[in-house]
Amino acid sequence: DYVVFSDIWGANILNDGVLSAAELGNRNEIVSLIQDESRSFIEEEALAAGGDLDGDGLNELLLGKPGVRSYLGKTYIVTASALLQAKTNGSDILLSELAAKGQGISINGTQGSTVTGQSLAGLGDLNGDNLGDIAIGAPNYDEFSVNTGLAIVISGADINSAIQSGTNLDWDGIRLSGNTSDLIGTSLFATKVMATAGDIDRDGK
Repeated sequence: DYVVFSDIWGANILNDGVLSAAELGNRNEIVSLIQDESRSFIEEEALAAGGDLDGDGLNELLLGKPGVRSYLGKTYIVTASALLQAKTNGSDILLSELAAKGQGISINGTQGSTVTGQSLAGLGDLNGDNLGDIAIGAPNYDEFSVNTGLAIVISGADINSAIQSGTNLDWDGIRLSGNTSDLIGTSLFATKVMATAGDIDRDGK
């Protein structure tokens, strides 16, 4: 996965809308997010702007990997400060080391084959603590019966605490479920596969 900053992306859109191998090698404008954990074959991923989850005034990045760990799924939260530092240094970000390196955290699915992280959304500040809150969907989750699906709302306070302490989280929070085969969490507000992450570097773009 790549995070493409606006300078190269905007210029490319005016050209042909396709990033070449040479452009992907421009380390000043692109950060590579490297996943080094085993994953099952699944095409769909999710990407969303999480809002400011750590109180620094910048948007964090949400990256859903529903095929990780035999479809338990996992969501990565990459801090904006980590992305900016990687951009400046021309370095990559290893997703498995986010918490250990103070670059973010991961949120682990808790039930097998539920594709947790297939859908994501930044919800804004729901509880007035000046931190963003997020939702993570798992459409194949069996809450009360088969494939009810489940969406979990997680507070920015819990996420910020985990980021500051370098601790990953299990998928838990306010639970929004449905009836049999409702597949709640199939789609929230984020676009699967590719989406805008907002203004990460405060350049107004």
